[in-house]
Amino acid sequence: MSNSIYSWFLLQSLELLKTKAKNKEIDDEKREMLRQLILKVNSNSNSRIDLVNKLLTKIKEELEQAVYTVIDIEAKTKSRVLINLASGLGQTLFEAGISLHPVFNLPYIPSSSIKGAMRSFLSLNSSDEKANELLSYYRRRNSS
Repeated sequence: MSNSIYSWFLLQSLELLKTKAKNKEIDDEKREMLRQLILKVNSNSNSRIDLVNKLLTKIKEELEQAVYTVIDIEAKTKSRVLINLASGLGQTLFEAGISLHPVFNLPYIPSSSIKGAMRSFLSLNSSDEKANELLSYYRRRNSS
């Protein structure tokens, strides 16, 4: 794989924070950094996505062979999504975090965000009894 976007982003963020510490305005530099980040992530992203999909397929097959239940869900958002705002890469500099995988150089949604979204969805769209049943099953299964 090419240079790590994660490392590049950390180094660029550090340089901008040093500039900001000298009481200099950095809005233009932040915009340029985000533009470069988008270009870097989009560059060859299809090959990286294919690699990750192959890896996930292999993991799924291995788990199923080990007699685990695997639930494979594909979802699309209806609008833009803000994820990992309170933490993550870039949070100090941009006041909003980015989850960028350090090995695959791709943005991703943390599993804790997916679990929280599912919990909210169940709470809003299911009876409290059914939502509690599903959520307690998850808690029982993960506590052992």
